[in-house]
Amino acid sequence: APGTFVELEVEAGEPETFALDGRVVDDETGEPIPAFSVSVAPSRDSEGRFFFNRELLPFRSEDGRFHVDAVRWSKPFVLVLAAGYSECVVGPIVPAAQAAPLEIRLGRPAQLDVGGIDGEGGGVGGAAVLLKPRLVGETYDSSVAREATTDASGHALWVGLPPDTYSVQGLADD
Repeated sequence: APGTFVELEVEAGEPETFALDGRVVDDETGEPIPAFSVSVAPSRDSEGRFFFNRELLPFRSEDGRFHVDAVRWSKPFVLVLAAGYSECVVGPIVPAAQAAPLEIRLGRPAQLDVGGIDGEGGGVGGAAVLLKPRLVGETYDSSVAREATTDASGHALWVGLPPDTYSVQGLADD
């Protein structure tokens, strides 16, 4: 009704936060990784991409342990980066279900060695080869991930590949 008002009393306080504890280890050996960085994100966007804080929190810990205070999101994702390892995204993390510290296992980037042979079984040196990323729908993505030229024995080597599905295509000379 006109002239009617409602008075509300609201207690403004800090949003609920929680601490995130974890340990970062080498996936193959189980040994701790002593130097790494962590970033926390609230969620993914509509295309599945993450919006991590630009600030990476650096950690140096002989036992691979980390602690992040004041995480404000209810189900965050965690990005972990370490030199010589593939990046790792973990989540969503449900604070109530995190009874023990997280164990985040980082893998080494892959390498791929391919060999080109001629009709007689000999290596084809000096041949251009393309490494294309994953299958998208029924066709391969047309963008080139990496290009190389085979060595004298017919081999091409790519190092530091992120986990994915690749196709290798040799290019014929004109």
